[in-house]
This record gives sequence, structure tokens and C-alpha cells, in this order.
Amino acid sequence: MSMTQLARPQTDDQQITEIVARLRRRYPPQRISSPDLEQLVDGFYHQLSAAPIRTFVAILAERLTRASIENPAPAAGTPS
Repeated sequence: MSMTQLARPQTDDQQITEIVARLRRRYPPQRISSPDLEQLVDGFYHQLSAAPIRTFVAILAERLTRASIENPAPAAGTPS
């Protein structure tokens, strides 16, 4: 395989855009607004991006976002 056949690594912004697109197909705007979804993905992604091994950052960010949507934390001051 030559160097020109190797896939170029995606930038962080490209990975975030792809994660948001996948999750948008899974969760309708009635479930989570686009700005909120983008903010969640971006936040989790950048939290993980300082890891020394970045291979799984996108996968983990997507899973954390899904878990956050599926099981939202109660708002501060809200009795559980």
C-alpha cells in the first residue's frame, strides 16, 4: 500500500461533525436540540482529547453523549 492510498487522519472538527450527524439521525430535535447536541459532543470530545492515546476519543465521546441523552442528570436543585 502506497502512502497516497493511506487514509488521512480526520481533524477533530471533522470527527465531531460526523458524531453529531450520526447522533442527529438517532435522536430527533424533539429529544435534543441541535445546539445542545453539538455542545454535548464538543464538550465530551474535548474532555477526552488530552489523552495520550487518542485512538478512541471519537468513539468514547459518542458513547458518553448517547449515555448523557439516554440518562440525563437531574437539574441542580431538583429533588431526585
